[in-house]
Amino acid sequence: MPSPRTLVIDARNETLFECGAALLALLAFPSATDAERAEIAASLCASHLRAGFEEGGDPNEPVKAKYAFRDNKVIKRDLKPLHRLIRDRMAAARVAIAFLKRAEGHRFKLPAGVKRLSVNQLSELVMENANQSSPENFKTRVWRPSLPVIHLAAAVAVAINDRERMGEKKTATAI
Repeated sequence: MPSPRTLVIDARNETLFECGAALLALLAFPSATDAERAEIAASLCASHLRAGFEEGGDPNEPVKAKYAFRDNKVIKRDLKPLHRLIRDRMAAARVAIAFLKRAEGHRFKLPAGVKRLSVNQLSELVMENANQSSPENFKTRVWRPSLPVIHLAAAVAVAINDRERMGEKKTATAI
């Protein structure tokens, strides 16, 4: 059995957007190599900085050359599947959260139309969000690829939900 991989986020030596980009790259591409995820994270950072400068930008925002001179074609290629993959991880997280609540001993009411706690039953609730047509498609295309990072996806989904419940701005799903 392969040893678990570890993502180290060093907030002392990296900016907030670099830390977030590393997390998003891992969530979207859990089976990619560290080098491949570093390239995707670099494209996320470059995209973030460029969008910020187009909107007026923060003159104090640190810009590293590896982001400033990143080729637009590379950025677009790296980020093209990202929105779909993050959407899939968040759909899988919604399913996983129900199992985590049960494991914690919480008694909760199953959503309308759900007879029992199972991936097949819960996938019915999120299939449309995940752009899937059947529970089997959901399990194959969304659930299974999400399993290596399901714990992170669930934590991110809970954090987003908590933030929005406190009245903060809705978290953007488009990247």
